[in-house]
Amino acid sequence: KREAAELIIRQEVAAAFTQLDAAQRALEIYTRGVRDVASRNLGVVRQAYELGRIPVLDVIAEQRRFIDIEMGYTDALKLVHDAGIEIQRAVAVGPR
Repeated sequence: KREAAELIIRQEVAAAFTQLDAAQRALEIYTRGVRDVASRNLGVVRQAYELGRIPVLDVIAEQRRFIDIEMGYTDALKLVHDAGIEIQRAVAVGPR
């Protein structure tokens, strides 16, 4: 029974680390420029609107894209946090 329990714990820890790795890779996509590009795009669109070159609906659409990216970023942060908690939980169980 002890060996089976240890095997299960090892599998849970490995799965938690895999989950953390995937979450960190997703977060890296946002931190390596996606958010910056979205912010710059929104700034350019706002300037174009202020100059009268594009309609307000284009600004609203760009704001929506920016918000979607920010929501994706916060979701990725949550996944990293949740994966870290799962690792702590899996490690804390340990064999008794």
